[in-house]
Amino acid sequence: MIAILALLGVPLWVLLGWFGARLWHRHDMTQVPKVFRLKARMLSGDYRHMDDDFGRFAGYGVWAHDVLIVEKGFMVSHVLHFPVSRAHDVAQRVDPDEVKGLGDSPMSFRLRLDNDSVIEIVVDGDDEDALGPFFSKPASAADTSGVPSQSSGEIA
Repeated sequence: MIAILALLGVPLWVLLGWFGARLWHRHDMTQVPKVFRLKARMLSGDYRHMDDDFGRFAGYGVWAHDVLIVEKGFMVSHVLHFPVSRAHDVAQRVDPDEVKGLGDSPMSFRLRLDNDSVIEIVVDGDDEDALGPFFSKPASAADTSGVPSQSSGEIA
């Protein structure tokens, strides 16, 4: 009987250790400067580990020049690098009930990647770090018409 309990206990300890390490990694990701929470989905094209719907859990993103680095997944983590060629139109406010977990005034914008795929990301509307190099800051917090993109939508 003790042997059976010992055999069952070892995998449980391994799973608990793995889960703890995963939670620690997510905590470390939140400490990176200019990191922001987001949800992302594919609108057209193909990219590994991306679906055409928003995931249940928000991931974390950070801009490195014109590359959006996204860490997504809760139990199994994926780090994705999106080389962005330009932004589409303007950022738009999203109903908080439509995309949950990103604050009271989430903002959505579409990005065209270097391989001509299009992704949509939704971020907390109050997080200016999420705008990256393609969008300018809103004029005021009361502005709900969207955030205007730079004139050409491309990096100079």
